[in-house]
Amino acid sequence: MENMKRHTKKRMKRSEIATKIFYVATAVSVALLFFGLFLYRAIGAPFNLDKIYVSELSVYDILTFAIPFSMWAWLIICGTLLLSFGKKNWLVLTICIVLAIPNAVVIMIMCTYGKDATYIFKWYVEVLSFGLIVLKD
Repeated sequence: MENMKRHTKKRMKRSEIATKIFYVATAVSVALLFFGLFLYRAIGAPFNLDKIYVSELSVYDILTFAIPFSMWAWLIICGTLLLSFGKKNWLVLTICIVLAIPNAVVIMIMCTYGKDATYIFKWYVEVLSFGLIVLKD
């Protein structure tokens, strides 16, 4: 019985640490986005999001759009795992839903422009790899 209590305490502590890391990563990704938007308003740095592949974006676009978007995709995955295997947390659930909205919008836009499921899958492979893996046609 004592061993079971220790194991449960360890698991709860790991879950709390993972949740704190999740919160910090979420804050960093949102801060990056807001920093980029502030730069855009302050110095007029141009957004050039016409290009679909991360490898074709400028350094500014990568730092202010691609990295936060990629982090959000990973945070949705990690948050889902936290909710599945850890203690149920309404804040983590809310963060996952809010971060899923931009991803859902991008998928709807891609579907509207006639992109097929294979194209969307290739694009998300690039998003999840932070632009390191590019699967072009």
